[in-house]
Amino acid sequence: MDRKHSEKAEVERLIRLSANARSCLGNEATTLRRRLDFPSRVRSSLSSHPTTWLFGSLASGLAASLLFRRRPVAKVQHKGRGLLGVILGLTLTAARPLAKVWLTQQLARWASQAAITPPPARPVPRPLPRSQFL
Repeated sequence: MDRKHSEKAEVERLIRLSANARSCLGNEATTLRRRLDFPSRVRSSLSSHPTTWLFGSLASGLAASLLFRRRPVAKVQHKGRGLLGVILGLTLTAARPLAKVWLTQQLARWASQAAITPPPARPVPRPLPRSQFL
């Protein structure tokens, strides 16, 4: 009987040990789930410390703008074109529409002549002598 009592006590001890281990593992799983739930952690941090987040975002934005800004490009001084360059530029600007009209007229004239003239004739084959038909 003593042996059955000791086995029963051992089984009860093992049951209590497994229940304790199960509750401990459940608590650890819950804390791990809370640690890995970043959106809820950020939300709770934002609601509990809003001014810290505001100043932190301002500081990081300022640092990023200073870090990634473009360097000012040195301006190159252009020499003036002079009176002759200005006159030549104005002349070319005024002549461009005239050249466009002239070129359009030339292309229209060429296209109308190409439509009127017949295509070049192909050579006509000579008839074969009668002796080759037999």
